Amino acid sequence: MIKLTVIKHINTLRKLRDDKDARITSEQREALSYLINAMLIQFAANSVWQIIKLATQVMGG
Repeated sequence: MIKLTVIKHINTLRKLRDDKDARITSEQREALSYLINAMLIQFAANSVWQIIKLATQVMGG
């Protein structure tokens, strides 16, 4: 459920960043890009951590 919420937030930020009619500066667009990338990296890291934890449990560790 949390993963779906994170993906929705990322997609919302992407829409805002890519909206040519949005009243945001180029600096704000760049900041949105950094934020989106940071969220994606965190999301991927959490996913990998969950896989490692599951694999450890399956292997009896």
